[in-house]
Amino acid sequence: MIRVENHRVVGEYSQLVDPGTWIPSQITALTGITDDDVTSAPTFRSISDDLLELLDGAVFVAHNAPFDYGFLQMEFDQIGITFRPRILDTVRLSRRLYPSVRGHKLSDIIERFDLQTEARHRAYDDAKVLWDFYRLMMAEFDLDTIEAAIRAQRSAR
Repeated sequence: MIRVENHRVVGEYSQLVDPGTWIPSQITALTGITDDDVTSAPTFRSISDDLLELLDGAVFVAHNAPFDYGFLQMEFDQIGITFRPRILDTVRLSRRLYPSVRGHKLSDIIERFDLQTEARHRAYDDAKVLWDFYRLMMAEFDLDTIEAAIRAQRSAR
């Protein structure tokens, strides 16, 4: 996770988590994360306070946000914590700001803007790419245009 306030990074968090089960081979193929990588990793419950502190009052921003949000919401629900942040989906934001562009997957954005990432499909690295994408949007569009695109996304729910 990367916490941004007033256009500046104010907090970061990167931690593999023990899912309490084996990692499916297709997830290992996608992320490179193996069962061995998470054997001694903390559980979600043990890092939940750190996550809540970083997420407190924040807008939850992710590419295809309902997917990532669903995982976090389920994990928080399982430990009895209500997690219902405001959500901003950068897929929808990209579609709104770049309507003439065909691809809006994160890999498309990485390629289109020549963004650099060390490990795709890893939460921190994807968050870093989104932070880079945000800064590019801020350089390309005026704040009113970006805010209008965000408002349009929220009213579409």
